[in-house]
Amino acid sequence: MAILAPQWLLFSAKAVLRPDYQAQWQSYADTVAPYVDDILGFYPVDEPLWYDATCHFSQEVRQVYELVNATIKDRFPTKPIIVTFAYPCVTEELVIPAGYDWISFDRYGTFAPIPGYFDLIKRKMVSGQKILLTADGFASGGVPSERDQSGWALRARQYFNLAKGDAAVVGLWTFIWPSFSSGAGVRDMPLLRGEYQRIGAEVLGCPPPGEEDCCVRADCDDDDDATRDACDVLAGRCVHTAIDAGADAGSGSSDAGGATADTGGAVTDADSPE
Repeated sequence: MAILAPQWLLFSAKAVLRPDYQAQWQSYADTVAPYVDDILGFYPVDEPLWYDATCHFSQEVRQVYELVNATIKDRFPTKPIIVTFAYPCVTEELVIPAGYDWISFDRYGTFAPIPGYFDLIKRKMVSGQKILLTADGFASGGVPSERDQSGWALRARQYFNLAKGDAAVVGLWTFIWPSFSSGAGVRDMPLLRGEYQRIGAEVLGCPPPGEEDCCVRADCDDDDDATRDACDVLAGRCVHTAIDAGADAGSGSSDAGGATADTGGAVTDADSPE
């Protein structure tokens, strides 16, 4: 499943709507509507309160984002709207704009302050909102050393331990899966990628990667008596793999490429919004 990020169809800058945002949104919504079952949620703007190297907490700024959220909900009422706040804005001044369902924050390179931000976000949430934890997974300049990757993998496990211990958490994702010319993402960091695969296997109730050829998803259709759809643990996709026809379905399932259990479980390393 996909998280859609229509930021530049809606905004010309942070908190500044395009003059034609309504027409742009209508066209976009019409385009994606046939695929609604494949949409996990919407990510309309990244770090909405952080721009010009400062945090903007005014009611006027919040109202802009609340208008966009209401516009998206009017067309897709059952899909969560996701937001990530830059950590300098995770303070007592923060008022979460109405309409966001999954709340996240980002602080990279360290785990030490994360529980504090986590507790503050929980205090700021209203009924029905959940936390989506964002772990770091981008190395500027290229693939980091195995030593550095090991440190990042440790932080990934710390995020997961925080996630699975609290029912307020809907999932865990990372910034970011793909690599770019400016640096490497999780996809190209083998040690970090492997840790997320192990986390994903735990969430799905599957054996750790490498210990079994496949894990069967309960929500995948049988092809015949000898073949079932199997679970690609990392991506959460159904893939066709010949297995024992008598194998039992795995105890967990995934809604998306990294999507989640809504019972305080965590997710695999879903692609971050692009």
